[in-house]
Amino acid sequence: GGGPPPGGGGDAAMNALGNALSDMAGTGNTGGLITASVMIAQGLEAEAPASGNASASRRLLGSSAAYRMRTRRLLLAKMGGGADAVAASPRLGASGLSSAAGLSQRPSEVEPQGADSLIAVLNASSINIDTVAAHAGGLSTAVQTMDSMAAAAKARFSRDKLHAVIRGCMETVERVARAYVSSMLPAQGVECITREGVSLSLQRLTKDATSVDFASIPCTASLPNRTAPQRVAVDPNASPSGAYGISIITFVLQENWLPPTLSHPRGVLSEGVAGIIFGSAGSSSCQGCVSSRHLLPIDSAHSDSQTLRRGLSAREKEAALKGDGVKCWQWVSGDRIWNSDTCKASSVAKIASGASVMCECSSGGYFLATYEPPAYLWFTGNIANMVEVGRYFLSSAIPIGFTLATATVVAGVVIGTLRIRILVRRFQAFAAYSTYTWTERFTQTLSTLELSPEPDPTPYYAARAAYIARKKRDAVSPTAPPGATWPPPPSAPPGDDEG
Repeated sequence: GGGPPPGGGGDAAMNALGNALSDMAGTGNTGGLITASVMIAQGLEAEAPASGNASASRRLLGSSAAYRMRTRRLLLAKMGGGADAVAASPRLGASGLSSAAGLSQRPSEVEPQGADSLIAVLNASSINIDTVAAHAGGLSTAVQTMDSMAAAAKARFSRDKLHAVIRGCMETVERVARAYVSSMLPAQGVECITREGVSLSLQRLTKDATSVDFASIPCTASLPNRTAPQRVAVDPNASPSGAYGISIITFVLQENWLPPTLSHPRGVLSEGVAGIIFGSAGSSSCQGCVSSRHLLPIDSAHSDSQTLRRGLSAREKEAALKGDGVKCWQWVSGDRIWNSDTCKASSVAKIASGASVMCECSSGGYFLATYEPPAYLWFTGNIANMVEVGRYFLSSAIPIGFTLATATVVAGVVIGTLRIRILVRRFQAFAAYSTYTWTERFTQTLSTLELSPEPDPTPYYAARAAYIARKKRDAVSPTAPPGATWPPPPSAPPGDDEG
């Protein structure tokens, strides 16, 4: 046939498959469930198996993308429900890992709803992966699954879901890698596993080894000026008992998970994550013995979320190259946040694509770097601006003063002229109003004035003559005898009568 029948036939086939898987899960037949999932997952791939259910594989491959996505969703839902059974059964570790890998081979057909189920199956399977299973393809399968899930999450999932997928896959790969490296010998040298979004190196040191320079390892030497492990210093006395030294696993990841929150709007996060994991308890704590380099894209105009942001100024870039505002962060397996207390930035160098930061940490783990412009740039920038303004003002003080004085005089003349004109107009208006008022009142009383003939002065003069005569008459003494005149004649001097 050419795949499931259209319409209700496809639904019937899906219901039948779901019922079969539910029966297996309900009866505790987790092994059968995983086996069926592996077979169906293989049928969803472009290359059908050479034997067995080749015809069924061709039918599934010929079905529509929507039908294949429904099939993957159903298988992941059923597999996620059996994660606890997978974790509890050591014999199901390898098959569970294979089923998860098969269901994630086509990132474009993996939906966000099934990501949680797939991560649950991966983690449950990795718990029971032993050295034999890890070397028999378990590690390669885990790395391939992580790469496929990261591609699906980056293209179609939300940012939070992307972080959950990367973190969950990383925990799975680390467990399987620890099982793988535990049986390695120093004579095997370094083994590398590289995919598009992740690169691993695994090695076992000799008993007397004191350091490892990862720049000489092909896995990391091919990443010049990029985020990668740099160096490890080892204390031989801290190596585990036995004939060999400690084992080391390194990671280079293109994506990070749950990065530190940057408070500055122009903060910069390093590209990717570098990991250095010790396969044994040796050298678990030291003073700056683990170093990694990180690319800070300070010349880029994009943030970690690929959204545009304002680029850094020249002063901010200069501060970054001095190490001001640069931090190194560490994530240890089992943690929930990144920690900057156990690492320090030992150096910062300018490179073509930004800045390369060297981080030194006190133990193994996963590492990244950040840069946030320091607060003092705001103060120094403002002081510099004030100095520039003052310098400009002093150099132009005379022209500015002359201009201000001229403007003041001109403004005074203009304002004074306008003011005088206003006062004159007000005076003229008031004078005209006063004249009008007086004239109006005078013309109103003018009609009451009447002209009369010239008066006769005769009575006046007669009265005046009578008044003068009366005054003269009153001047005569009232005690003088009648007929006497005033003033009386002078009397004779005493003694004349006697003579």
